[in-house]
Amino acid sequence: MLLWVPTGKGVALLGLNLSLDGVPLHKAFDARLDRLINAIDTDGKQSFDWNQLFDYVDNNPAVFGTSPSQLGNQTKNLIRRYDRNGNRLVEPDELTRFIFREAATSKPFRLFGTDALTWPSRHASPIFVAIDKNNDSVIDDQEAFQAGQSILRKLDADNNQTITLSELTAFESVDERAWATSRSSRRGEVAMDLHTTSDWSDFAYSLGGMIDQPFWYGSKTIGDWIDTDHDRWISTNEAQAIDSQVPTVIISVDFSDTSKTSLEVWIAPHTGNQIRVHRTSPDLIWIESIEGQICVDLTQMNSGDSAMMTQPNESEVTSVETDSIWEFQIRGRAASHRDLLFAFLDQDRNHRLSTREIRHVGDQIKHLGNTVTPEDLPQSTVIQLVRGQPQQDEERFRLSPVSSVDIQQHPRWVTRSDLNGDGDLSESEFIGPIDVFRRLDQNGDAFLSIHEILSAEGSSATENVQEH
Repeated sequence: MLLWVPTGKGVALLGLNLSLDGVPLHKAFDARLDRLINAIDTDGKQSFDWNQLFDYVDNNPAVFGTSPSQLGNQTKNLIRRYDRNGNRLVEPDELTRFIFREAATSKPFRLFGTDALTWPSRHASPIFVAIDKNNDSVIDDQEAFQAGQSILRKLDADNNQTITLSELTAFESVDERAWATSRSSRRGEVAMDLHTTSDWSDFAYSLGGMIDQPFWYGSKTIGDWIDTDHDRWISTNEAQAIDSQVPTVIISVDFSDTSKTSLEVWIAPHTGNQIRVHRTSPDLIWIESIEGQICVDLTQMNSGDSAMMTQPNESEVTSVETDSIWEFQIRGRAASHRDLLFAFLDQDRNHRLSTREIRHVGDQIKHLGNTVTPEDLPQSTVIQLVRGQPQQDEERFRLSPVSSVDIQQHPRWVTRSDLNGDGDLSESEFIGPIDVFRRLDQNGDAFLSIHEILSAEGSSATENVQEH
């Protein structure tokens, strides 16, 4: 499938392959529905009514989760709402709409987008505001020099010398209804999966206003690529032709309940080294190019379900089916990073500004120019995928700090010493003699990185530290 991802600096067209234990998602989804239908249709009549469905839902909470099974006195209203042809029988499309009614989609996958973060992520960045002391929307040399202190003074709520996105919440000016269904247009203004597009005429109309925007990973604009008759207008046929394009970047995800989720990125060979992939952890990667960076985050893929799932008693189960239907639906969100300056300064890409990164904020900002305005901030877009019951999606879709692949290799004594959990050891965190710290600090930046620690692991210096 193809993902259409508008950003503040053009449009990215990405391929996406989703599978469950090696089976394409749509096939696994259909097979799960077939098993469900067969389990409900106990008399083999190839059809069942709504009362049979409700009985099955009530008796199988492990399959449906907590919310759909709490039908209470809603049955008449539910029949009125979901029995669209009024024949009192449950048709396959009516079944999917009913069982996935909490998710705002009954498809195996849907990508939701919003433009509510585009302006505030750039022009109301809490990090930018904290540094810009005179509120002139420009970071000058003096403000850049004092940037680290300014950030900690205003934003470090827990006083641990690091900054997470949760600490910025109180300073953000983001529409609380940013992800309301009404904001997730299917007309091209925001991110969407093109394979579910049903009205290409509306999509074409939207593209008419985007005709001069650039496509990522190339030199063409939308008009150059799509407007084949060069009339400065996008027809329905021209718009629909996008769905047959071969993307430059393809993201492949295989979800598994028996092994680790696989997240890989294919990049077309003709791009050379223009597109790079940075892997922070097995479930978090960044696709970086001159146009900006795209974060693909699966770190919250299954969080929260164990607490929500109601496990049935053996006497209550009327079927051998116990795997949750929610494991067969993937929901995605794509939008601008909540704070573009935070994303730029987060050099190790782990959703946290470490003490080291904060200390070098001024140097990083100078890479953008002698003076920096919101328009100078590089574009950063986040794509998140989750599955499971949707009641906790708001929690799942929050960007939380993650441990990088390197940090997971920390010796035990380092983990105990890293009091603020940012992956580095400062002089104040180091538990050994200061002369040992300085011998280990190969680049003299007053921090011990995982690479410096691992390169010295087993030496007399680290053995001396472990004794402490």
